[in-house]
Amino acid sequence: MKLVNKNIRVLVIAAHPDDEILGCGGTVALYRKMGISVTSVIFCEGVSLRYTDQEIDMYSFAQNAANKLGVTDIRYLNFPDQRLDQFNLIEIIRPLEEIIKEIRPTIIYCQYGGDINYDHELLFKATLVAVRPIEEYIKAVFAFDTASSTEWAYPRTFIPDTWVDI
Repeated sequence: MKLVNKNIRVLVIAAHPDDEILGCGGTVALYRKMGISVTSVIFCEGVSLRYTDQEIDMYSFAQNAANKLGVTDIRYLNFPDQRLDQFNLIEIIRPLEEIIKEIRPTIIYCQYGGDINYDHELLFKATLVAVRPIEEYIKAVFAFDTASSTEWAYPRTFIPDTWVDI
């Protein structure tokens, strides 16, 4: 594959460890194969609600998956799992805006906000505010679905985005 623009930078925003892999891992692998820089932001720690009685290291799993894809820049924001509703939306938006200003992504992928997971919905809304069209370096924003959440939503409104040629 030929890299068209060496200045392309991709930002993937996910609520939980593994959402970024399930949602757009294949796309990330393709970008990395093309030599395009990818940064992943994982908002919640992913264990405090589901694995309270187990020693689960979701960060190691996420790091291992990222290594296989060639992603070296992962930002863990450590919000509590399934509890983004405990924060004002601006508390979710601010760290996103800071990362966006630092990374200056060309393409952004975020979770679809119409599924049954409330963390996904809130993060989607925060992402839309954080990427509002004020930065000209952002050329495209895509939503990805997350298995086990999106297909259970009603009404089923997710329509897959397509590739953008930049």
